Amino acid sequence: MYRYDKESLQFKKISLRQYVLGFLVIGFLFSSLGFTGAIKFNNFVEKIPVIIRLNNSFTPEEVREEIVKLNLDHPDVVYAQCLIESGNFTSNIFKNNNNCLGMKLAKSRPTTAVGEDFGHAKYKSWQDCIRDYALWQASYARNLSKQEYLQFLGQIYAEDGSYIVKLKQKIN
Repeated sequence: MYRYDKESLQFKKISLRQYVLGFLVIGFLFSSLGFTGAIKFNNFVEKIPVIIRLNNSFTPEEVREEIVKLNLDHPDVVYAQCLIESGNFTSNIFKNNNNCLGMKLAKSRPTTAVGEDFGHAKYKSWQDCIRDYALWQASYARNLSKQEYLQFLGQIYAEDGSYIVKLKQKIN
């Protein structure tokens, strides 16, 4: 390394010791300014009041859109399930657990549930419930025709013997 000496108008070699010392001084200046600047900024940010609003808005149309957005198989059937399982979005399970599909807490597959209340899975949002249904569908009910899907739901999903009849009525 060299530095330019203005008096002699020549380049003079910098010793390794001078180079390291200069590097350490510059590093110390930047780090101390950086740390104090960060501390001042953090103190400023900590004093800013924050209001967090979760987007938990809900309309039946948003439920339809979420089902389509997640590319669920047989979206008309899934939406009909939402209507039946949530009592047209008025049930306590829907209101308290954000559970519009009557989902039980998953034991052997990934889930978006945060717990369980009233014997059903509990979610942070109704969107998480639909995401959990997508995980359920991907785990247990892939590549089924609509008729096979309805038959499968009748066998393992619903406790009501007339569930499929009710689903078909809602779909039509």
